[in-house]
Amino acid sequence: MKKIAYVLAEFPVLSETFVTTEMRAMKRLGHEITIISISKGKKSGQNIDSFLLKEVLYLCNVDNIKLIKSFMLIRMSVLAGIRYLFSQQGLPKLSLLLSALKIAYFVKSTGCSHIHSHFAHVSASTAILAAKLIDVPVTFVGHGFDVYVESDNLRINLQYADAVIAVCEDMKQHLKRLSPSSNISIVHCGVDVDRFSSIGIPNRNKSGLLLIGRLCEKKGIHVLMKAIAQMQEDHRPYVDIIGDGTLKKIFALKAFQLNVHNHIRFLGEKDTGWLLQNQYKYRALVAPFCLAENGDRDTGPIVIKEAMALKMPVLATRFMGVKEIVSEKTGCLVEPNNVSSLVNGINQIMAMSEKRLIEMGNTGRQRILSRFTSDRQAINLSHLIENLA
Repeated sequence: MKKIAYVLAEFPVLSETFVTTEMRAMKRLGHEITIISISKGKKSGQNIDSFLLKEVLYLCNVDNIKLIKSFMLIRMSVLAGIRYLFSQQGLPKLSLLLSALKIAYFVKSTGCSHIHSHFAHVSASTAILAAKLIDVPVTFVGHGFDVYVESDNLRINLQYADAVIAVCEDMKQHLKRLSPSSNISIVHCGVDVDRFSSIGIPNRNKSGLLLIGRLCEKKGIHVLMKAIAQMQEDHRPYVDIIGDGTLKKIFALKAFQLNVHNHIRFLGEKDTGWLLQNQYKYRALVAPFCLAENGDRDTGPIVIKEAMALKMPVLATRFMGVKEIVSEKTGCLVEPNNVSSLVNGINQIMAMSEKRLIEMGNTGRQRILSRFTSDRQAINLSHLIENLA
């Protein structure tokens, strides 16, 4: 099986659990992997991934001697690399070239025969250029902001990559419209179902809801607060919000302005182990994803899959990849960015019997087991990579 170089913009990143889950699954399948990070993460990652930190190769550790050696690795395909380099928009070309040469050095010195990257912007551009310089196949995965907002080089990246991975059907169709001739496949982000396993029968007869996500517009937190404000005070659920982000202070102020601050708690960032220990305290996961004003969106949110694997019912919006994950048998779907629709969804969840909620949770886990496990994801990704020349 091919040894794969994972090229990442930053590592570790606490919120990007889908990347490390994929890497662990690929390792279990039999692939050797090398992690190459363009920069060091400013925060620690998930505890379960601490062993991966010992294996990361950072570009800052490539000295001038190694950089000179990387020039000797360049193959005849360098012309394709040069054409690609000068097609890039908004990225400093010298910096991009030097980073690609450092990646090329790591790829060759570790014996990797394939380059794989997550996110379609800087990491994909650098990975593609490195692959063209040393003539190895390259793939990348699109996610959200990188595809719909920071997308200056997306079309050219689609054309130069050997294969591109979308995480939901809507994204695949979007990428196909941009580059009809590109090799685009869907590989859903999967869940480590052995880790996200609900032991025993949970007590869902609770009054609280849980929201997990970065504090930004596309998570729909502003819509949720408005929905709770429209409800009679004695019918309002309590909501705990896990995550951090640039809008934290704005959301906290908005909660006071809407007089819902007594029903919403901002608990900050947590390791995924927190969810495993605390999910029993909540009636359901609420995920009111919506389209941000700048076009940003969640595409195939892993947090919903993790919650369903833990037998949590889900209240979410009928948006992007959520439609492929949640069904009426596993939760409630409401219209995105629609306060009244979300109010109806909350009322529906709060009125459900504990028996019905437990049935939803059990059905949700079975749906994850049949469609969205990390092992299934690894098999599909491995098949795609192994079939590239």
